[in-house]
Amino acid sequence: MATKHFDPVTIETNRPGQLLNITNTLQIAERLVNDWPDMRGPAYKAAVKASVDHMAGECRRQ
Repeated sequence: MATKHFDPVTIETNRPGQLLNITNTLQIAERLVNDWPDMRGPAYKAAVKASVDHMAGECRRQ
């Protein structure tokens, strides 16, 4: 599956003062799985859904 790149989105990391630029859906998925805080409420669920929906759309277009 090809990963679509987009304009960078800057997020906070779990290290104080460290920011990370995300430029594709694979990076988003990695951050959601590996680095999201233990509180996985509505914001987490919405982020996962948006990421999965976006990746599914990429698969359909190929």
